[in-house]
Amino acid sequence: ARTSRSELPAYAAASLVFAAGCFLTLYLGRTMSGGMPMPGDWMMSMMWMPMGGRLSSAAIFTACGWP
Repeated sequence: ARTSRSELPAYAAASLVFAAGCFLTLYLGRTMSGGMPMPGDWMMSMMWMPMGGRLSSAAIFTACGWP
């Protein structure tokens, strides 16, 4: 199937949105794998951060969020 000239801007815009989405997903995924700044100017590796289901994540957030 041939693409008409009137469809080219729509395909170009869709391609740009797709490329921007891919870039943001990869970039933001890489930035999350760093560390979390802690008091005393040290970094906690995010590798040790527990990731559970919704309930356990909410419980951990609530328990660790209190000063």
